[in-house]
Amino acid sequence: MTKAKIMIVEDEAIVAREIKAGIENMGYSVASISSRGEEAIEKVQEDRPDLILMDIQLKGQMDGIEAADIIESRFGIPVIFLTAYDDDERLKRAKSTLPYGYVLKPFRDRDLRITIEMGLYAAEMNAWRIRAEAQARESQKMEAIATLAGGVAHEFNNALMGIMGNIELLKMKLPEDEKLAKYFEAMNESGHRMSRLTDQLLAYSEGGKYNAKNLKLNDFVIETLPIMLRCRWSCLP
Repeated sequence: MTKAKIMIVEDEAIVAREIKAGIENMGYSVASISSRGEEAIEKVQEDRPDLILMDIQLKGQMDGIEAADIIESRFGIPVIFLTAYDDDERLKRAKSTLPYGYVLKPFRDRDLRITIEMGLYAAEMNAWRIRAEAQARESQKMEAIATLAGGVAHEFNNALMGIMGNIELLKMKLPEDEKLAKYFEAMNESGHRMSRLTDQLLAYSEGGKYNAKNLKLNDFVIETLPIMLRCRWSCLP
């Protein structure tokens, strides 16, 4: 089983080393250690940790709450605040970053481990929820496209049947003529091609129930190229 990678953001070097030793003893891997918020944001892009232990008081102009807010909005990586501060104002600011935990120093290793495990589990469930919602949206989109394809196919098929029927009536009414016969043959061939296209659209609308068969590439090109050329020339100004 792969160890979870944890980033430590702590301004006191001695405390950072103690935290590192503690979480490694718990079986986790330390991705990196930072003492500044700006540095932590840069390292997140490189290390992509699974979770971040963030002190609130940091070196530099950016504190841990500001850094956590940016990390949450850009990367969605779970943050647990590990700090000695518990005043109402800091708690209020910290809650706005949607942290996965808030542990006060000094802490017991067991309490920290439980908080880390709960944070990792919550992050995993959140990622699963996001994937499930994306799949549901994609499924709804494909269902809508399939419904549209089915409607278009039915309307197209109705119009095509009318055209093919009138072609047969013309053949019966007009005198036999070699040149006319070629035109009728070309129209019939095009009609049958359009009928096959309609079948494909209907198959897609019914969930992809296709009748698969082997196809020679040369035959496909010979059959398709005239249509493509006609479309090309008809689209020219």
